[in-house]
Amino acid sequence: MHMKRTPYLPKLVGPAFLVAFCCLVLAGCGRNDVRVYSVPKENPEVETASDTGQPHLRCKLPEGWEEREGDQMRLARFAVRGKEGEGAEVSVIPLGGFGSSGGSKDQLLNIWREQLKLSPLPPETATNGSAPVAIGPGQGELYEMVSEQPVMDEKKARTLVALMNANDGLWIFKMTGHADFVLQQKPEFESFLKSIAIDKSAGTPAPRFASTNSKRIPSAEDSQPPRKPNWSIPVGWKEQPAPEMLVSKFEVQIDGGRAEVTVSAFPGDVGGLLANVNRWRGQVGLKELVEGDLANNVAALDLGATKATLVDMIGVNPKSGQKTRIIGAIVPHEGKTWFFKLMGDEQVAEKEKQTFVKFVQTTQFPDA
Repeated sequence: MHMKRTPYLPKLVGPAFLVAFCCLVLAGCGRNDVRVYSVPKENPEVETASDTGQPHLRCKLPEGWEEREGDQMRLARFAVRGKEGEGAEVSVIPLGGFGSSGGSKDQLLNIWREQLKLSPLPPETATNGSAPVAIGPGQGELYEMVSEQPVMDEKKARTLVALMNANDGLWIFKMTGHADFVLQQKPEFESFLKSIAIDKSAGTPAPRFASTNSKRIPSAEDSQPPRKPNWSIPVGWKEQPAPEMLVSKFEVQIDGGRAEVTVSAFPGDVGGLLANVNRWRGQVGLKELVEGDLANNVAALDLGATKATLVDMIGVNPKSGQKTRIIGAIVPHEGKTWFFKLMGDEQVAEKEKQTFVKFVQTTQFPDA
């Protein structure tokens, strides 16, 4: 029997819910207070347990599934590997107060579609493609999506998502990996879902906008959207309405070419420098870097008291098929990480690079 502490995740409301969810999705695996005991080798039963009034979950793992550490969002996480290097990851995510906090299933589904480089679906049709699926003694909704182009190790990717309503919350069971391998594992995933047992009397925890930096204690301020810094908008930059995930957004047009400048901020290190550089590389179809290659692909950017990182990359935007350049700055400041990104036509990016760098250097950040 495998036992570990269930993370406590208090409620968010409105836009902060999506900020937290996206932030933690992008961040990947963070550190957490997890206790690990013996794990049987063959078809183990796994149980999450807690003395803090949070949910208890028990499940039976299919053969070949290996448990991994959970994090601030994922109550449980498993890795599945094939004989020829294929792979997939399974995660269990409980979201408390989901409906009452402004979340909707179409928003979640479109987040996962974006990860697969698929275009978003309108709210009225996003949930039409579900199939009923047994989750423990109850029933949930199963969604399946596959990328139209290679997005994972030069192969297509597939995501299976099972959603189950619970009290005022939502349970998410998700498998993502190489498309053909996930398809092969679909019966195992459905068997895993059928084995789920949840102690509903303990309630459902909800996400918190929490730092991925284990040395920093999250505070109530983390659930609030960051305040806009003071800056001088360069000539030719036109400010646009910023979506919920962004602090600001600008459009730049030069000689028929176009680029977009975005600014966002999240608590902690959001997975670290390598993860965030690779996230941007994926947006222009470039292969992920390993830690040893990072230093040769970034540059230091002096902001006085703060040391930032500047990246510059050229690739092909998988969505448009057009050659695209990203110039980005990653700036740690007062417990948050700020992301400045210029993305668009190569020629526009080249002409605006120094203006962009100066914009970052002269930004006056709000107090923490």
